[in-house]
Amino acid sequence: IDSLITVVISPIAYGFASQRYMSYMIAKRRTRLRNEFKELLYSFSASFAIGSSMQSAMKDGCKKLREIFDEDSIMLGELEDMCSKLESTASDPVFLWEDIAARCLVEDIKLFSEVYRGCTSSGGDMIVAIEAAAKTIGEKIEMENSIKLLAKQKIIEGRVIAVIPVIIILFLRICSPSYIKPMYESAGGKIIMLLALSISVTAIFLSERICKIEV
Repeated sequence: IDSLITVVISPIAYGFASQRYMSYMIAKRRTRLRNEFKELLYSFSASFAIGSSMQSAMKDGCKKLREIFDEDSIMLGELEDMCSKLESTASDPVFLWEDIAARCLVEDIKLFSEVYRGCTSSGGDMIVAIEAAAKTIGEKIEMENSIKLLAKQKIIEGRVIAVIPVIIILFLRICSPSYIKPMYESAGGKIIMLLALSISVTAIFLSERICKIEV
């Protein structure tokens, strides 16, 4: 009977866990890229303040990111690839920034690419525009990180509460298997256990969806 329950539940649990893991890894990579991009913007502000071109600012940005994040930086890899294209194919920096914005799906990078295109097409003040964009995007990222930290604490609390019933059941099965045996042998017990599992999974899913805050 236990094997039958395991066969029924395992695919559901595996699918749910796989989906959650993939979502977590994507969100983690995107957050990391945004934080690295924030540091790049500060480097850009300093470079444009002394009259550097975008290509020179990007090279300076590579040095800055390498100092802060070493060679495992996601943004550093993207930026080095862009610099390589600028030197080998004479690509337009505007198109390169629009390309990375489309691929990474990070709102802040998209905003920067739009600001940069606007400055190059209208002849706007690059220094003022980049400094304003860096300040706005940097404040937005810091605020979102603070909110996410609070939300993550609530998610962890919810997961701890959800795990407690599982620990209790395992404890009873080890210490007093006869006490919980009817829940696995009777039809009513199986239904109750299945409903309890469904409610627990649904509660975890809803709590994490509620705590998933976008700024």
